Amino acid sequence: ESTKGSELYKEAFKLFKTELPNFIGNVESRNLFDCDANVLVCDGFVGNTLIKFAEGWITTFSNLVKEKINNKISYKIGAGLIKPALEEIKNQYDYEEHGGTPLLGVNGIAIVSHGSSTPKAIMNSIFVAQESINQNLIQDISRGIHQHLGAIN
Repeated sequence: ESTKGSELYKEAFKLFKTELPNFIGNVESRNLFDCDANVLVCDGFVGNTLIKFAEGWITTFSNLVKEKINNKISYKIGAGLIKPALEEIKNQYDYEEHGGTPLLGVNGIAIVSHGSSTPKAIMNSIFVAQESINQNLIQDISRGIHQHLGAIN
């Protein structure tokens, strides 16, 4: 929906559509966790709100499921059977497993981690930093920006 949002969003949409061959367009909020996009772009306020909402929702949902499971023995048995699948899903979205994410816009490797990161999350953030160095992240981003710099002006 290229006509929605502020002028900044509309202009960004046009630019992305023109310059990025794999750009899929805007993503509805309900599809954020189940879409074909590898990268979601938003401003910092919206991004932080989405992350905090997702954290709160998954914590609440997990607590409700645990509460229900503890109510019946048959639920406990069933939960034991699907526990490995639930662990895989949890790990897919667990910030501790991912550690952190690169902070873009600085000329170097900087990894942003959750404010309440555990030692495991910090360790994984260090791994993310090393992987970013190994894959020449800064050089690749710089090259990509220079390829499209004319379109930005």
